Amino acid sequence: MYDPAPVEIDFPTLPSLERLRLCTYTSSLKDSDDHLVRRALIKITQILKNLASIKHFTLIICLRFGGDITQIDWSPLADFLSDRRSTFQHTDLYIRAVTAGGEVSSDKVVSMLSRYENLTSLVEAGCVSIKEEKYLDVDVDRYFKYYASS
Repeated sequence: MYDPAPVEIDFPTLPSLERLRLCTYTSSLKDSDDHLVRRALIKITQILKNLASIKHFTLIICLRFGGDITQIDWSPLADFLSDRRSTFQHTDLYIRAVTAGGEVSSDKVVSMLSRYENLTSLVEAGCVSIKEEKYLDVDVDRYFKYYASS
């Protein structure tokens, strides 16, 4: 179920924050959910709206869903990063996805993201790096081990 309530996070003591790593976990129990990425980005945008000083942004998106990853609409992610191009000097993007069939290969994720021209142009300009290697984080790995086995 989608929760449209805004996230109330404010960082008044961090007005000059230049680096931020944000990890979002998004899960859908439906067979397909084309709004999965959009829901995550709505929350991320709400968090970042008051942080104009960020220069280096690391975004880790973890997805769990029942459908085919090729059915996910990645345009909100591409649009979000394009819109923030003038704010962020660089963004590192990690995407990990798990379905009922197991973890989705990073090659498949990168291939799907390459279909979005505005994201591809950001990568070519050196503004965004799509990281193919797995992001090593204990909580992220625990999340994937748990959901991959359930």
